[in-house]
Amino acid sequence: MAVLKSYTCSKCAGVLLFDSDQEFFDCPFCGTKFNAVDFHGDEILDQAKDCLKKRAFDAAKDKYLIVLDNDPQNFDALLEIVFCELKISSAEELNDRSVFLNSDLIPAKKALINAKRQLPKNEADYFDKIMDLIGLHEKITKYEKRKIELLSSNAAQISINNKLLEGHREDRFRDRSETVHRWWPLILIVMPFLSFVALLPSAWMIVLFFLCLIGGVILAIVLLTIRDKKKDEAFNPAHVLEQTFERKIKGYESDYSLEYEKLDGLYHETHSAGKTTVEPGKISSFNSADIDAGKVINCSKCAAKLFLDKEKRVYQCDHCGVAYGISLFFGLPLEKALDSINTGHYSDAKKRFDSILMSSPSDFEALLGRMLCEGKWTKISDIDLSDDLSITEVREIKKCLAEAIERTSDDERSYFAELEKLISVYEENFYNAEDLEQIDAEIDKFDIETDVFAEAFHGIYYRQQREEERNEIMKKAYPYQIKRKNCAAEFNSLRRTIINMRSDSVLCK
Repeated sequence: MAVLKSYTCSKCAGVLLFDSDQEFFDCPFCGTKFNAVDFHGDEILDQAKDCLKKRAFDAAKDKYLIVLDNDPQNFDALLEIVFCELKISSAEELNDRSVFLNSDLIPAKKALINAKRQLPKNEADYFDKIMDLIGLHEKITKYEKRKIELLSSNAAQISINNKLLEGHREDRFRDRSETVHRWWPLILIVMPFLSFVALLPSAWMIVLFFLCLIGGVILAIVLLTIRDKKKDEAFNPAHVLEQTFERKIKGYESDYSLEYEKLDGLYHETHSAGKTTVEPGKISSFNSADIDAGKVINCSKCAAKLFLDKEKRVYQCDHCGVAYGISLFFGLPLEKALDSINTGHYSDAKKRFDSILMSSPSDFEALLGRMLCEGKWTKISDIDLSDDLSITEVREIKKCLAEAIERTSDDERSYFAELEKLISVYEENFYNAEDLEQIDAEIDKFDIETDVFAEAFHGIYYRQQREEERNEIMKKAYPYQIKRKNCAAEFNSLRRTIINMRSDSVLCK
């Protein structure tokens, strides 16, 4: 039989009855939902690790997500969610890059990006290294795919050999033409001698001489033709291309091994420094006398007025039925919101900023804090062009800014208007970066084809021709590179202006 334990609701201070076999429960007074990680985070983390060892990846991921709701910067949970996406149970499995073949790399990359955003740089470097391993794996896979396309069938190899044979014959003809050109002076010396022989009185000697000369030339041509034919039949450059593929693939595999060794070192370095676990915020006590029964608070869901129920210590909406704990509106709610945002609890911080806006719709700190939570920033100075935001997150940020501009006074409106410009520059740079990535991918594909694939079908002089084509592709990137520099300059200038406009705010710098 499960043991019943008693806990106190952090929202309304009501008594909670919790069955340890359950993972979720509701407060009977204010309706707030809690999960087991608020009280048994270490136990759930251990359960998740056990699921991961058993390769129950979906179950492990669900438990790690519960842990991250309470501790967004938990290194182990962030890392092992990546393992769940890669379908591996430990970092040691990354030593063999074939593990990437059994997983969808898109959600794994998203998990890596999310982890990098949550963690300080010294810990985020570990996730960067995993991203590097995935990049090397993808490059090796591209070469292996080209190798299969190029050399998987006899017909393909015959096509390659025939194409390269044309270039080989052109080379041979050119070499012989150069040989004739070098021996031309000797021919000029021999010609007078031939003319002298032609003037000899004996006609039969003249005929014999020219017959021998013609016969010698014919014999030389026949012998050269036979030798060329044998060489052409033996000409088989497809195996040389295969060796080229193998050499390049082995080079990247060697790079992969070196990067894995660095990854292993980073892991031990990160954990040797130790990591403090962020405890869930505790509710600060306040007296009932501090509660202002006449305070007007509007529901964030339907905008109707909330009514105070002092006995249950909640504010309740009679229109939509939702209830909010008193502690959201009293007992230094702004300090609680700031504490949550500074410890990376962005979801909790956003709820607290929203609750402040329910009673003070134009509160500057709450409007600014809510926007920062959407971008997972703790202050304005944290906003950077290198942040990995999705376009959905950018739209939510812009929505928060639009509401802030609508609610605030003229002086503060100008601040949020500048901030809106900053996010617009970020958005512009976002789309510009996507265009640059497409061009980079085009260049990457071009280089692989030029290296081995296209050259095989277009002859040995194809590389020279392709250099100009590559330069043309690179020229397409120049306007985007200039735009990126302009965006960075404008972004940094706007950010400095915005910070200076409200240097008194803890959310600015």
